Amino acid sequence: MSKVFSLPEEILRMTFGFVDTLSQLKECRLVCRAWCNPAEVRMLRQEINIMSENAIFRLYDVLVRNPGKGYLIKHLNFDKCGSFSPVLRELLYLALTPNIETLSGHVNSIEFYTVVNEIVTRSPLKFDRVKTMTSFQYVTIPYFEVLLHFKNNLETMVFNVDDDDHKTSFECAKRLVEFKKLTMFSMEGCFSQLWDIDKVLKYCPNLQNLTIKFHQDDDSLVDQENVKLWTESTVDKQYNLKTLTVNGHCPADYLEYLFYKYPNIEKIVIDAEVDDEYLDVHFARVKALIEKLHWKQIMFTVPPHVDFRDLIRNLMNSNYSVIIDNINDNDDIRIKLKGI
Repeated sequence: MSKVFSLPEEILRMTFGFVDTLSQLKECRLVCRAWCNPAEVRMLRQEINIMSENAIFRLYDVLVRNPGKGYLIKHLNFDKCGSFSPVLRELLYLALTPNIETLSGHVNSIEFYTVVNEIVTRSPLKFDRVKTMTSFQYVTIPYFEVLLHFKNNLETMVFNVDDDDHKTSFECAKRLVEFKKLTMFSMEGCFSQLWDIDKVLKYCPNLQNLTIKFHQDDDSLVDQENVKLWTESTVDKQYNLKTLTVNGHCPADYLEYLFYKYPNIEKIVIDAEVDDEYLDVHFARVKALIEKLHWKQIMFTVPPHVDFRDLIRNLMNSNYSVIIDNINDNDDIRIKLKGI
């Protein structure tokens, strides 16, 4: 037998540590019996992407033959994970151990979170290493109960407000203050009133990076004087936030609130849908807020019904440089703004 096939397993594990991709490690497993276990150990220690039912079966097959290897798994990413199958349920019982550190991606199944809750609750050991948890379409009691299990270490959270049930989201938000290490926060929803957004953010005092996606596109706009009166009398400032991202819509009054609440913003990304009315009503106020920032990225999506030439002419007449970034399949035109 060739000497390479008779190396001690410790040496093989060190060698496979230099193999970066899962596909290569999977091939190494198949070379011979001596390579199978060390390559498999290395493979399970990397981030594992669950992208299909086949991926669920493959990982389940590995772990059901040797359940102890579930403790090697630290990073699971669920991408395009569809319905909650019986095999996924069994896989979670094998793969989720107190060694898990990140559960990332998006899982739109309430059964998934019910099972995770069962696993963590029944475990004799604490799950005290989890820094990231998968997102759900909106905050529910079962989903938030899972988040609470990881409140001492969770650093990243997606908190989507149910457009039809603000009450549940706002009640859960009151406990966000318990997440002491929460620094990266993503939130989206339809906030019917300006002050509703602070019903969530006031309980997150340690944020450094905030992403918000506004659903609404109504015509209501609080004037600057009333925004100023409300923020100065009610809103508590928080000084840790450095990066702000606004997606979907970018109402001027909401942005004024955010800049008051987070006076130390250094970077901003705006990726919003616009029309002529937005430029006439909102944009001057938005520009006044962001023009002093050293780092800013402004992306606008122009829908087909908007007169694109007229919009571009208005922007260029205001001394903005416009770069066409992309044309989407639905004929939306993506533009990047320079010169703000």
